[in-house]
Amino acid sequence: MIPSMLRDITIFIDRLNTGTMALQAAILFSCMSLILVYTYFFRKTYPGFGLMTTAQCLWPVGLFFHYFLFMDPEISLFVGDCLMTLHGVFMYAGLTAFGGVRCRRSNTVIVVLFLLYMLSLYYFIFIQFDERIRTSIYSFSMAVIGGFIASIPYVHKTYNRYEPQFSLVVVYFLMMLAFCARGIHSVVVDDLIIQHNEFIDKCLLISIMVVGPIMLFASVAMTSCRMEGELNLAYSELQYLSQTDPLTQVANRRKFDDAYGIEWRRAARNGSVLAVAILDVDDFKHYNDTNGHQAGDVCLRRVGEVLNRCVSRAGELVARYGGEEFAIILPNLDRRAAQNVAESVRKSVEALHIPRAPFDPDHFVTVSIGVTARQVRYDECKDALFGEADKALYQAKASGKNVVCVYPCVADA
Repeated sequence: MIPSMLRDITIFIDRLNTGTMALQAAILFSCMSLILVYTYFFRKTYPGFGLMTTAQCLWPVGLFFHYFLFMDPEISLFVGDCLMTLHGVFMYAGLTAFGGVRCRRSNTVIVVLFLLYMLSLYYFIFIQFDERIRTSIYSFSMAVIGGFIASIPYVHKTYNRYEPQFSLVVVYFLMMLAFCARGIHSVVVDDLIIQHNEFIDKCLLISIMVVGPIMLFASVAMTSCRMEGELNLAYSELQYLSQTDPLTQVANRRKFDDAYGIEWRRAARNGSVLAVAILDVDDFKHYNDTNGHQAGDVCLRRVGEVLNRCVSRAGELVARYGGEEFAIILPNLDRRAAQNVAESVRKSVEALHIPRAPFDPDHFVTVSIGVTARQVRYDECKDALFGEADKALYQAKASGKNVVCVYPCVADA
């Protein structure tokens, strides 16, 4: 059955007219090229898209020149073959630029090969015309360029890949195989080269009309995928900025309120312990007045770095609550464990050895911390736990500062 189907397909292809098929393929590619041109001029695109658009525009023009011989046949054939091959050169340069890699060496190699190809083509068309050699040169050149394009994502490790590009890779890989077969056939066959090549040309034209829409889809879809990726990244950055204190790079008050509500409800649902700590930089107003606001910003930034190092378990959160105050959420820690974390923070800040004043190098910036930890219940206000930590902080301040106080008011120097 399969041999019978292949025979019927062969008969069908033999009955097709090569010129009509070339005209249809050229019109199809021209229409698709207009879509790419519109996208390039009126929609957001990226480096390399213009080169890919130029490549798609060159192909139908070259096809017209090759099959319909608008001027002198030899000149038209030469121009058509060069334009169709130049399509691959521009497509390679466009795809590498779109992927964000610099391939000066590869681009130079391709340009040199293209110039050598033009010289060879010129010789076997204008000086010593040989249809078999001309066809072989053209076919192998297209195969080489197709192989270059298909290998782009795998040769360059830093290449930014986009899912629709796999379609282009497959198309150009198949194009490489098809033109290799055409080139080998042109070398092997001599007497019946024209008749045999006409059948192969028909098969190639059918393939072009099939893969043309795939190439259009891949070119536009890659742009859409890249744009979507950039939008997602911008959204993530915006979300991060909206939840992060710009000075200390810890969470801001908004992020703390959201996280505290989530952890409080989780602890109430699971019957687990939730610990909260409030930290205040001792005498920070005096530090600002003495050293200046820029030094105060540096001081808060360094305190934020210490907090990020000391509070790093999953689920824990450090936030700048306001001014020189920081708040810490410590899920699943009892009072003793939460006190140990707070004590580690207090000692680490003191170990920074930030002088309180330029003329007083023996006294350093310190912090006071209030801590509370217990089970919470749904029938109580979630602010009650935070209020207990605030009371412990007030007691720490009243106890001489640079201390950790655990609610109900057990101070530890």
